[in-house]
Amino acid sequence: MPSRRRPTLTLTDPVPQGAGAAIAAAADDVPPRAATHDDIARLAYLRAESRGFTPGLELEDWLWAEATLCAPLLGTPTDEDTKPG
Repeated sequence: MPSRRRPTLTLTDPVPQGAGAAIAAAADDVPPRAATHDDIARLAYLRAESRGFTPGLELEDWLWAEATLCAPLLGTPTDEDTKPG
């Protein structure tokens, strides 16, 4: 008996109906990824760069970056969440 080959799917093939909802539901169950040392360092660097690398504020930049990246994981508000208006 000849074997039946499964059709090959390509990236241009339409996604089956309901697949997007299933993927979205599964993504909601995945916990957010924790910020890494490199993530925090990158954000602290960008903050320092945005203010011209003013010396003496390195720790403040690091703590701000850490708080900004970890707030969603901890469910705490960020500066953006607490701004009036």
